[in-house]
Amino acid sequence: MLASGARSPYYVDARRVTLSSQGSRLVGELIVDALQDHLPDAVGGLSLGADPLVTATTVVGALQGRPVDGLLVRKEAKSHGTGRRVEGPLRRGMTVVVLEDTATTGSSALEAAEALRREGARVERVLALLDREQGAAKLLAENGLGLNSLFTMEELIEQADPGPTPEAEAAEAGPKKAILQCDGSSLSNPGPAGLGYVLYDESGEEIESGSRYLGKATNNVAEYEALLMGMTAAKRLGVTDLTVRMDSQLVVKQATGAYRVKEPSLRPLYERVQRAIAAFDRVRFEHVLRERNSRADALAFKAAQSGRRQASTSQKK
Repeated sequence: MLASGARSPYYVDARRVTLSSQGSRLVGELIVDALQDHLPDAVGGLSLGADPLVTATTVVGALQGRPVDGLLVRKEAKSHGTGRRVEGPLRRGMTVVVLEDTATTGSSALEAAEALRREGARVERVLALLDREQGAAKLLAENGLGLNSLFTMEELIEQADPGPTPEAEAAEAGPKKAILQCDGSSLSNPGPAGLGYVLYDESGEEIESGSRYLGKATNNVAEYEALLMGMTAAKRLGVTDLTVRMDSQLVVKQATGAYRVKEPSLRPLYERVQRAIAAFDRVRFEHVLRERNSRADALAFKAAQSGRRQASTSQKK
C-alpha cells in the first residue's frame, strides 16, 4: 500500500539512496544537471520525502557555481512561532521547481506547489527522482504543472535484473591469466623516447602488442609509461591475474616496494602503477634479462626512432 492509498507490487525506498552520503551527492548532481537549462530561483517540496533532495541540490549547486535556494513545505502550518508552512528564503515572484522522490498520483507534489503558489512563488514544473507512471503526469498537467523525472519505474525494473556483468562472468569462469612484457627506450636519456608492450596468454601465444612515441623523456619514465600502457590493455581484455616481466630492475623493485622512489619525476608514475595494480586480483613482477624482453624492447626502440624522424622532418619544414 502506497501513501496515496494505491496498491503496487513494487516498493521503492528512495530514502535509502537520498540519505546516504554517496547517494545524496549523486542525486544532487543529477538534479542540478536536469535544471541547468532553466535554473530556477529555488527548489522545494513536501516534507519528508523532498527534504534530502532539496538539501543535496542546494549544496551541489553551490559547489558547481550554479546556486539555487531551497524551500521546505510543511504538511501543516506551524501552530506556534511564525505559523509558516513554507520554510526557507522565500520571496514573492521567485521561480520554484518542486522536487519529489517518488511521483505516483502526483498529489504530494501538487500540494507542495499549491502551498508555494499561495505564498506568491511561480511554480510551473515538478522534477521527480522516480515516476511510478501511475497518473502523476495527468494530475499535474491538469493543474498547470509539467512533470520531468530522472528515472521511471519501467527503467528501474529493466535495470533490476540486467543479467550477469562481464566481471561476474569472468569471476565464474575463474581467473584470466596473462603475461605482460614491456619496455621503454630513450635515444639520448633524456631524448626522443618510445614505449612498447606485448601481452601473452598462459600458453605463450601473443594476445596484443602496442607501442607509442612519448616525445622527450628518460629511460625510466618511458619504462613506467610502457608498464602503465600494458596494464591498461590487460585490464581492458579482462585479465585478472597478471605477470609482468621487465628488464628494468629499477621499475620492478620500485613497483614491488623493494626500492624507494627518490626521483620526483617518477613519483606520479609510481602512484599510477600502484592504482593500476589494485585493479587486478593478482599481479606479480619478474626482472628478466634484456634478451628475454627483446620483442617489447624492439617496439619501444622503433617508436622512439620513428618519433625522432617525424620531429626532425617537421623542424626542417
